Parts: sequence; C-alpha cells; structure tokens
Amino acid sequence: MTRAHTIAMLALSLLITPLRAQHAGDVHVSVSMGVLQTNRYDENLQPVPARVFTGTFGDTGVPQFTADPGYEAASGTFTSGTRIGWKSVAPLLRWDGADFIATNAQVQFKYLNVGFVVGTTPVTGFTVLVSSSGGLHRHLNMTLLGAGGAVPLAGAYLVPMQLYTTTPSMQSETYWLVLNESLPQLAFEAAVAEARARFEATPCFGDVDGSGEVDNGDVAFALLHYGPCADCASDLDSTGEVDFGDVALILLSTGPCS
Repeated sequence: MTRAHTIAMLALSLLITPLRAQHAGDVHVSVSMGVLQTNRYDENLQPVPARVFTGTFGDTGVPQFTADPGYEAASGTFTSGTRIGWKSVAPLLRWDGADFIATNAQVQFKYLNVGFVVGTTPVTGFTVLVSSSGGLHRHLNMTLLGAGGAVPLAGAYLVPMQLYTTTPSMQSETYWLVLNESLPQLAFEAAVAEARARFEATPCFGDVDGSGEVDNGDVAFALLHYGPCADCASDLDSTGEVDFGDVALILLSTGPCS
C-alpha cells in the first residue's frame, strides 16, 4: 500500500460519518425479541428485513477500497453504553461467473485504530460504542488485499458476517456483503441475484421479519411500524397503513413457513 493510498484512506475515515446520512444502501439495524435484525431500505426508505447487502471497491476513487455499506440504527434502538461489534463467520469467497469459490484474497476491516482481516477462517472483530442516544451510524473502511501484495482478481467478493452487542448480549443471524471488484454491472448483478436466492428466502405470508415462521416477532415488527406506512412489509392488506387488520392477519397465519 502506497503512502498516498494510506493518507487518502485516513482522510476518508475522518470524513465518512458527517458526509454520509441515511444512505439507501446502508444496513439498518433494529432489535426484535432480543435479536439483532439486519434490514435493507426499500424504495421509500422504509427498512425491510434483509441479509444480503452490496458495495463497490473503488467507489471513492481509491482502488480496492470502500466504506459502503454503512450501518445505522434509530435513536433509542440500544441502551446507552451498549457496544456493537462485527465478526466474520466463514471464509471469504469470490464469484467466478458461475459460483462462489474459495479465494486467497482478504478483506481488511478498519475503524479508526481497530481492525481485523477476513480470509479463510472465522474472525472475531471489534466493538464500538453506540451513540449516547442509543442510535448508530458507522461506516467501516474495507480494503481488498491480494495474496502476497498482488492485484486482486476481478469478481464479486462474498463476506459472511455477523453483528453482536454487549450489555445486553445479542447477535444477528449471518448476513452477507457482496462487494464488487472491477466487474461490469450486469455481471455483478448476477452475483447479487445468486446470493439473494441462496440467503434470502422469500418469506411466507405474515412473515414480515423474514425469520421463516410467523410468530410474536412479526407482531412486534408490525407494531413497530404501526400507522401510515406505504408499501412496507407489515401492510399485509395493502391499505397504506399498518393497523389492527394487519396484526390480525399475522395472528391468523401463525406457524412455520412451509
């Protein structure tokens, strides 16, 4: 890594939080029944459950570097003093146009003076304090590293991740980052579609939190969005708002998805 490259990334790390606010591609983090939930924003910037998120190396002009997607949570999501952390739970893979395959590349994650590297084995990363309001807005610096300092191969890099918190202790299900390194847009979209087909099963009716069953978590999710809510997942009867009718439909659908 050159000195100019390092200086550029340090500058970006200092500027990244004030410059990026509620980015549509960010990972929205919420809490449902004591479990961390990862969500993606829909076209109306409403959070909907999701487990695959995307980013593009080089989007800032620095090769093999990105700070997207970021992570955010609304004020009051966490109690003051909570620390939220990131870890990798499986090896890094690369899309070769047909499948996600093993790679000897690595992805380095950094925030200020802490960091970890995702490669061939699971790694416990680091934690940071949530804001005093109980919210979150963080962008981690991610750098793609080729083996032995070589230029990394083009591809969509699949990073299996998990979020966790301390005081209280909670964790998310595995979520996946699909990060583009020099692929044409259509080729990258094919990789993203494959990841979503594998890791984001289509929820059954009433499974608004995407857990694979209709239960109290879905009721809680609907109550969280109670009120006017155009095109959101909890508006099961398509009235333009989440109300008792939607909660009733969830209760009538209770049980595992078939």
